[in-house]
Amino acid sequence: MFFSPNYLRIIDKTVLREQTSNISLNLVNNDLIRAIQFDINIPAGFDLDLDNIISTSVLDDFSVSASSISNNNYRFVIYTVSNSSINLSDQTILNLPVYVQSSVALGSHTFEISNVVLSSETNQNITSEALLVGTITVIADTTAPVITLIGDNPITIEVGSSFTDPGATATDNYDTTVTVTTTGSVDVNTLGSYTLTYSATDSSGNTATTVTRTVNVVDTTAPVITLAGDNPITIEVGSSFTDPGATATDNYDSSVTVTTTGSVDVNTLGSYTITYSATDSSSNTASTTRTVNVVDTTAPVITLAGDNPITIEGGGSFTDPGATATDNYDTTVTVTTTGSVDVNTLGSYTITYSATDSSGNTATTTRTVNVVDTTVPTVICQNIYIELDDLGLATILAEDIDNGSNDIYGISELLISVSSFDCSNIGDNDVVLTAIDSSGNSAQCTAVVTVADAMDPIVICNDITITLENMLAEIVIDDIDNGSSDNCGISNMEISQTQFTDEHIGDNVVTLTVTDNNGNTSSCDAIVTVDAGLGVEEVSLKSLNIYPNPSEDIINISGNFSELSFTIYDLLGKKIDQGKTINTINISSLNNGVYLIEFSTGNKKTLRKIIKK
Repeated sequence: MFFSPNYLRIIDKTVLREQTSNISLNLVNNDLIRAIQFDINIPAGFDLDLDNIISTSVLDDFSVSASSISNNNYRFVIYTVSNSSINLSDQTILNLPVYVQSSVALGSHTFEISNVVLSSETNQNITSEALLVGTITVIADTTAPVITLIGDNPITIEVGSSFTDPGATATDNYDTTVTVTTTGSVDVNTLGSYTLTYSATDSSGNTATTVTRTVNVVDTTAPVITLAGDNPITIEVGSSFTDPGATATDNYDSSVTVTTTGSVDVNTLGSYTITYSATDSSSNTASTTRTVNVVDTTAPVITLAGDNPITIEGGGSFTDPGATATDNYDTTVTVTTTGSVDVNTLGSYTITYSATDSSGNTATTTRTVNVVDTTVPTVICQNIYIELDDLGLATILAEDIDNGSNDIYGISELLISVSSFDCSNIGDNDVVLTAIDSSGNSAQCTAVVTVADAMDPIVICNDITITLENMLAEIVIDDIDNGSSDNCGISNMEISQTQFTDEHIGDNVVTLTVTDNNGNTSSCDAIVTVDAGLGVEEVSLKSLNIYPNPSEDIINISGNFSELSFTIYDLLGKKIDQGKTINTINISSLNNGVYLIEFSTGNKKTLRKIIKK
C-alpha cells in the first residue's frame, strides 16, 4: 500500500538568550488539507508571544486561533469557511515569536507537537507520523560586529568648503542591525588633519574594533586677482596713463599682496602688457594680465577756407576756396576734394573734403554751394470788363488779367487777389496779380476789373378776374405778378392801371413794369377781366366798412366776421404789411399817406382805401 505522509514540523533554528526569535512551523502534506488542529509544548525558559503570531500567505483564506491550555502548553486551531484547501507542499504556515530567557541552558531543545489533526477535503484525519523533528539550538554570541567605512579614507577637502561625514555601517553574525557611533569633528575653516572614530557593539555586548577616518582640510585654491578698471584699456596716443591696479582675495588668507610688472609708453603706438601676480601662504600662485593699447583713434581736423555755405547768382563764376587738415599724431595730412558746381543750373551743390591719417582715421566735411536766382519776375497787367451771369456771379482767372509777365528761369505760378464777383462788386474793382518764379521770387501789378449787370429782369404776368363792388374794383401789383425776378434784385415794380369801373367790364390789358437794382427794366401784359356779378360772400364783404378814416393808429372794422385776412399796399401796388384780424388793424407804424387794404375771406376779396395821418 502507498504511504502518503502528512505532518507538522519545527524548522531548525539557532537562537540567543535574552532575545526574541521567530520559530517557523511547517506543514508537510501530500494531500489537500482543509483544517488543522494541534498542541505544542514549549520547554521552560522559552516564552511564546500569543499576540504576535504571524500567519504566512499559505493561510490567507484561513483563520488561526491560539490559546494556552496549561503551563507552556498551547493549542492551535486553523480552519476556513470558504472551502479553501492547502495545496501539497512543505511550507511554513506560522512564525512563532519566542523569547529565550537567560536561564535557558546552551544546547539543543525540542518543541513537542502532539494531538495533530489534519482534515482532508472529506473531513478525514489524514495525519501521519512526523518524519522530521526540528531542533532549537541556544548558543552564546562572542563575535564582534565588523565596521565598514562609507566613502574614501583619507578624505581631503578644501578649506572653507562644507563637509558631510559619509559615515560607516556595521554587520554582525547574529544581529541584523547594529548602530555605529562616531566621535570627532572637522573644522572646515581651519587647515589641518582631523580624525573621526567609528565604534559599534552588538546585542550580545560584543564591541567591534574601532575604525578611524582621516579628514585633511587643505588650501589648494590660488588667490583670485581682480583687476580694477577695464581690460583691455585703450588710451589715445599722447595722453597719460595711470595703472588702475588690482586686488587679490584668497579663500583662506585675509590679505594677499599683488605685484605688478610691465610698463606703457603713451607716446608710441602699440600694445603693452602689464602682469599682476599673487601668492598665498599655502604657496598657491595666481597671475593675470592687462592689455593696454596705445592707439590713434582721432581723425584729422579739416578746416574750410572761406564761407560755408557759399551762395552765388546763377550764371556767375565759382572758385573753390579749398581746405586744410591737421592731425594729433601725423604732421602732414593730405585733403582730397570731390564734387563740382554747375553755375548755370539753379540748385544746391555739395563739395566733400576728406583726409585720412596714417592710422586710417578719416575725416570728412562738406561745403554747400547754392546757385540761386534772386531776381524778381517782370509782371504786366491788363484791365478787363466782365458781366454777371443769371445768378449774379462772375469769375476770372489770373491769365485773364496777365498781359505777358515773364522771368529768365520761368514763372511757376500766377495768383490773383480776387477771382469771384457778385452783385456787390458792380463797377471797377482793383485786382492784384502776383507772379512767382521757380525760385520763389515774386512781383505784383494791379489791374482794374469792371463788373457790369447787363441782364434785364425776368417779368412774369398772371391773368386775373375781378368783380365790381359798388361799381368799383381795384387791383395791386401782387395780383398780376406771377414771380418776376432779377439776378441782382428788383428795386421797383409798377402796374399801368389799378382801378376799374363798369366801363371796364370785360378784358383789360394791364402792363407790369419791373426795374432791377442796376436800372435794367422789363415789362409784360396781363389780362384783367372785370366781372359785375355778386355772390353771398361778396354781399357780406360789400357791407365791410372801416373807421375812423383818416386815422393815426387804430382802424375799426364793421360787419360780422369771424376772421379776415388783410394786406396793406401803397398806391404803387407795393405790399407794406399783412396779417389776420377780427375787428381792428393797427396802422401806427405806417408813414403818412394813402394806402389800399385788401380784405379776404374764403376765396373772395374786397379793397378799402385808408388815409394815414
